[in-house]
Amino acid sequence: MISSAIFSIGYAIFDPNLDSAYDNVFKRADAEMYKAKKAMKAVRED
Repeated sequence: MISSAIFSIGYAIFDPNLDSAYDNVFKRADAEMYKAKKAMKAVRED
């Protein structure tokens, strides 16, 4: 049986003009991670 693991990482840089709290940075990083996961899934399905 062949198994594999796929990792997705999201990142965001603190921008004082966009982020009033660090929570906003984590939310943007989370959104980037899910965007990357969606793109990877589309590539694997081709």
